[in-house]
Amino acid sequence: WIDKKEIAKRQQQAKDRKNRTRKGVRRQFERETPRIRAAVFVDYGMTNINRNDNSGSGSPSTPTAFDGGMGHDKPVLFDNRNLLATSAAFDGQSRPRCVTPFMVGVKGSIFWDVTKPKRKYYPPTPVLPPAPQLISGKIIDLETKQEIKEAQLVITDTLNNTLFAKNLRGSGRFDTKLRRQGTYRVFVAAPKYQKHKEIVSNVGDTLMVYMQPIKTGTSFVVKNIYFNTNDTSLTAESNKELDKQAKFLKENPNVNITIVGHTDSRGSDEYNLKLSEGRAVSVMRALIDRGIAPERLKAEGRGETQPVASNETEEGRAENRRIEIEVR
Repeated sequence: WIDKKEIAKRQQQAKDRKNRTRKGVRRQFERETPRIRAAVFVDYGMTNINRNDNSGSGSPSTPTAFDGGMGHDKPVLFDNRNLLATSAAFDGQSRPRCVTPFMVGVKGSIFWDVTKPKRKYYPPTPVLPPAPQLISGKIIDLETKQEIKEAQLVITDTLNNTLFAKNLRGSGRFDTKLRRQGTYRVFVAAPKYQKHKEIVSNVGDTLMVYMQPIKTGTSFVVKNIYFNTNDTSLTAESNKELDKQAKFLKENPNVNITIVGHTDSRGSDEYNLKLSEGRAVSVMRALIDRGIAPERLKAEGRGETQPVASNETEEGRAENRRIEIEVR
């Protein structure tokens, strides 16, 4: 059983649907049909003057004011002032003899405005990227070609969004899903190995990462370490390099180093030995201030005893004044 209110409600709903359908059809017609607007204006006002030949007389008509006394009536156009200006233009009637009362004029103008319908916009069909596929990887020692058993691995996209991260324990193998046509950044850190950074593209089924081991006895010159002339104090320009070395030691907690100072040959041997040792101690203290444990560090001065260039030129002497780090 349905009461009257329910019936009225359903009828109103049907009516609303019908109205929406009509509006939709009308809107579609308006979108797809050119719109034309036209207007026409017509006015009448043409002048027609008949010739006056004095019918039935068979002789030329008497000269009048209309032909300048030449005996022939010529069409003359009058405006309202000329029609009432002189009695010579009248023959006693209420109008000129040679002008008919019939005047017809036509003028008109037509203009239009055409609006083209808006074309429907169909968005392009998006091309979906290929689905990620399973890729296997290995972390390998560059020299021994053996798997590194312990490492930290992070893979990101070019915007540094992390796609995969894992701490490897007991095996240097890993599995992840990546799109093979993509470009990725690979970061690997492992004890007693230099930190590895690599950009890879179009990876295959296997991603191989090779790590450079940090060997005991390996030494390297630390660039961008500056001291004041004939002094052991560091300049402010050295802070960036000191931060870099402190970060390296924090990322490799099993690495211990010896900081070695060197000088050129100017000055006495004793003075140069003392100066080189003082500069090495300054670098060690700077690393301790940056959070490195003192037991991991050792400072040593060797003066002018181990030159790497000639002391006869300024360029050579500048190369001999240096700080080296030895891994132990």
